[in-house]
Amino acid sequence: MGASRIIAFLLICTFLSTQFFSLQIALPMSLEPTPEEIWHITKPAPFVYDRSLKRSPGTIAWIWDQYTGAPGPLQGDDVLHWGPTLGPFHNYSEVLAHIADRLTDFSDLIEVFTIGVSYNGLSIPCIQITAPGDISQRRGFLIVAHHHGREAITVENALYFFDYLLAHTDDPEVQRMLEQFVLYIIPTLNPDVLGMLHINPWQRKNLRPTDEDGDGLADEWEIQDVNGDFTIAFFEDPDEYYYTYEGIDLDGDGQTGEDLPGGIDINRNYPVAFSAGSSDPRSEIYQGTAPFSEPETQAMLNFTLHHYPNLAFGVSLHSGIDVLLTPWSHTSEPSYHEPFFANLGAAVQAASGFEWWSATQLYPSYGTWDDWLYGDYHIPAVTLEVYGNESAWGHSIWDYFNPNADQVLANCEKVRVAIFAMADVLLDEPGEPLILVPGVVSSGISTLVSVYIDQSLSGFDLLFIEYRFDPLQNRNWVGLPLIYQGGNRYDALVPAPAMGGLMELHVYGRDFAGHTIYSDSVFYTISAVLFLGQIIAVIVLVIVVVVIVILVVRRRRHQRT
Repeated sequence: MGASRIIAFLLICTFLSTQFFSLQIALPMSLEPTPEEIWHITKPAPFVYDRSLKRSPGTIAWIWDQYTGAPGPLQGDDVLHWGPTLGPFHNYSEVLAHIADRLTDFSDLIEVFTIGVSYNGLSIPCIQITAPGDISQRRGFLIVAHHHGREAITVENALYFFDYLLAHTDDPEVQRMLEQFVLYIIPTLNPDVLGMLHINPWQRKNLRPTDEDGDGLADEWEIQDVNGDFTIAFFEDPDEYYYTYEGIDLDGDGQTGEDLPGGIDINRNYPVAFSAGSSDPRSEIYQGTAPFSEPETQAMLNFTLHHYPNLAFGVSLHSGIDVLLTPWSHTSEPSYHEPFFANLGAAVQAASGFEWWSATQLYPSYGTWDDWLYGDYHIPAVTLEVYGNESAWGHSIWDYFNPNADQVLANCEKVRVAIFAMADVLLDEPGEPLILVPGVVSSGISTLVSVYIDQSLSGFDLLFIEYRFDPLQNRNWVGLPLIYQGGNRYDALVPAPAMGGLMELHVYGRDFAGHTIYSDSVFYTISAVLFLGQIIAVIVLVIVVVVIVILVVRRRRHQRT
């Protein structure tokens, strides 16, 4: 009877502990990406180039100083005259040196880190620039240049924009930008090609070796300026994206220049609509074997995952035409933010003269950077095509994509004005729905989400929240209708998440005029939840089991004796 009473007493304690103890212990489960390595740049060894075109009269060698005396039109492909220095344009070593010089003088405003490496192992630098102070609430503004190798003007655009901010910190417009944003500038996402444009100014893709002509040999480098006229002639194939070029026949197939260095078009190597892209290695828009198959796009993915919750906007710089392109690139369907993009396009055109098109007005493109950033992460992203010279087609591919050296600064200023106009629109955009959830989202428990609609927004005939758990890996959204609660409040109940990670939410709506909107995303860390009563219950249960085992053992021993 004594043992039975003890067991009964312990069982009663177990029951009471589960009923009367309900304190929650929230254990944060952070799944933040591994922080990027801070890149401490040192100046590279001196690089031979034409100092007369890159002289630095001041203590700071601003890019406008470096272009003093830059030449006008040259015969054929200008870069064939200049060689590996790229003349007044910046090669890879000079990009690094340019950034390093700024670190010396502006360490309070800038940080530099690498986001990854190219196929040939060159670091891909990213410049972070913002005003001193707490940056936790500032929105990220990303500028990425040089997806395509031959579009070298975009490297100059990025460096000019960088220098302009640093040289004009007393300008109220610059101050506003630096105080409101954390700007990220990637001057070259395809740095390998900067080292070979003086050999092949046609190079668009990266330098991953590719057997373009199917002869079992990759990167035969048949392309050459054989006749010495500073122009690489081309011969068009019936496939509009495939050419053969002036050069030599290394493989004895009777054709010259058909197996270029590289490569993969890294602006077709992102996942949105990837399957609709070109799988032909000969094509100038060859997408590669899979999304993010290339180290350059992997670097872009790593950057985005690390900065995702705070990124508010992105612009990718390209050349070939003068126009601002907004999503979508892969479909003519309207984007989620048509009113925003319309305001953006109008502002850019009025300020800078760049026309505004929906991207498919140029041509459909699949697996592009902007569709990926916008489609998978709902970060408004655009492509700014900064320059184009159709009259150069057939005479100089360099001049088709890049202005004469004495026109570079004017082009850079035009791009700078366009980016400032984008920032103004972003800062002045109208109010959005306010999303409120508990301070901690807990695993195993459903979460009440309340949405308060800004009174300045028009009425809705359709209103949802969309949510996803683990947004760094999960591309799929789940929609829930919001239920009207009176006033300007709407509610929804999000199912219980698993333990750990992040939850992302935004509001999807369609107003009475038929306009579709998405709010900015909000993020919540999911905490593991344990109840103190449950912990005590487990402890008591263990004690009960131990006591029972001890009593049983003692009884058996007593019976034996």
